[in-house]
Parts: sequence; C-alpha cells; structure tokens
Amino acid sequence: MQFDPTTCSPFLLLVHHRHRFSKFNPVVRWASKLLLPEGFPCHPHRGFETVTICMRGGMKHRDSVGVKQHYGVGNNKAGDSQWLRAGEGIMHEEMWDGEEEQELYQIWVDSPRDEKMAEPRVECLTTKGEGTVERPWEGGADVYIGRVEVGEGETREVPVRPGHDTVIVYNRRGETLTVNGERVRTHELAILDGRMCGGVIRVGGGAGEVLVMTGKPLRQRVAMGGSFVMETEEEVETARRDFQRGTFGNTWDHEVGDEEWRRTIGR
Repeated sequence: MQFDPTTCSPFLLLVHHRHRFSKFNPVVRWASKLLLPEGFPCHPHRGFETVTICMRGGMKHRDSVGVKQHYGVGNNKAGDSQWLRAGEGIMHEEMWDGEEEQELYQIWVDSPRDEKMAEPRVECLTTKGEGTVERPWEGGADVYIGRVEVGEGETREVPVRPGHDTVIVYNRRGETLTVNGERVRTHELAILDGRMCGGVIRVGGGAGEVLVMTGKPLRQRVAMGGSFVMETEEEVETARRDFQRGTFGNTWDHEVGDEEWRRTIGR
C-alpha cells in the first residue's frame, strides 16, 4: 500500500507480506532457483528508511557496506526487526531463511531532506513491550511504530505524541475491530488526523491485532522512482544514473557464498 505523501508523511509505503512454501517441494525449489527467488535479491535504495518487522520466519541480509545479518522470529537471530537507512545509496538483499511460514511488515519512511544523502546504516533490533520498534540511532523522521494486541471485550489506548499529525492503523487480524469508534476490517487501514484524536488512539471491538504508525509530517516534496525517494524528479534521475555507474556498489547474485559476496563489494 503506497501512501499519499500529502496526508501520510513521513510514511511512504506499507507491505504486509504473508508467504508459505515447502523447501522440500521440487517445483518450488526449481522456481526459486530459476524464476522467483525466495526473497528480495540485490537491489538499490536511496533517500529513505525501511523498517522490517518479522512476525513469522526470518530474513538473511547482506549489503554493499559489508553488513550481514540474520533476523526474525526464533532462536539464534540478531533480533526480530531491522531498521535500514539508505541515505546516499545502498545495495542489499533480504532472503528468506528457509522457514516454511513467513510473515512480515515492511514500512518505508521518508528521510528529512538534510539526511537523504547521509551515510547508509543498518541495524537489527528487538521490538520492545508488545511490539514497539524504535530507530537505534539519532535523527530521521519523528515516528512511532508499534504492534498492539487487543483481547475480547478490551479497549487499548495508544498515546499520540505531540506533533504526530499523521496516524495510520492497519488491521492485521480481527473482523470486528474498531479504531476510535470506526470499524476497520481485516487487512484494511484507518488513516486519521492526529490533531483530531484527542491525544489517543482507542482500539477495541473484539480480539485482534493492529499495527499503529504515527509521525510528524516532514512537509517536503516527495518524488518516488522505484526504490529511490527524493524531492524532485531530477534527483531521482540522478540516483538512477549513480546506480547505473556503480556508485552504490557492485551487484551480486543471491546464491553466491559470503566469500564471493565480500570480494564483489570489496570488503
């Protein structure tokens, strides 16, 4: 779901990805190898941040700045979420770790204009409390991102921070859930004006779970071109040319081992 930047800034996009496959199925293995790799092979970004939250399964990450991570649900993982700042440009891959069930959110958050060409950075983290994800470094757009579970007959309240005029609530599960008194069906969104919420978001109406995103609008122009998010079309075109010239780094195949990956990126 791509958002209207005039009403949803600093949020740009939300993907709720649900995937089930058997790694022992020969058809799936053939398709994965030749047609549709299980995940997201090497690709570029510039000018924004991605927040990936795993609810089932996990992801294996490698990038052009030499970072390798394994994150998701379960043991032996660095955390259940990842926060990535693309900044001036990064190449990365996010591949499934082999679990049969995968479920995750990926959220795109616009970067303030003076941080769009910052140094790329990526860290794994563990959601706090019920599922709050916090940026692990200073700077960036002022946002709150959290998962909220609601029990039958219960109403949960989420405070809206001062200045967070953008409020987005996504219903992961719960057919009868309401947000501030309005019904929101499963896999649907409620987009609210934080100034009209009385400082709180109330979720109730039945058992379920929602993703709550609130943020302070950046009040800047947005030009999106594929995986580049800048302020003007000219800047997006510059990003494309920089990528084609190899400024972001060399590309690699998702099937290569770590030694060849590091050799490719020069690390």
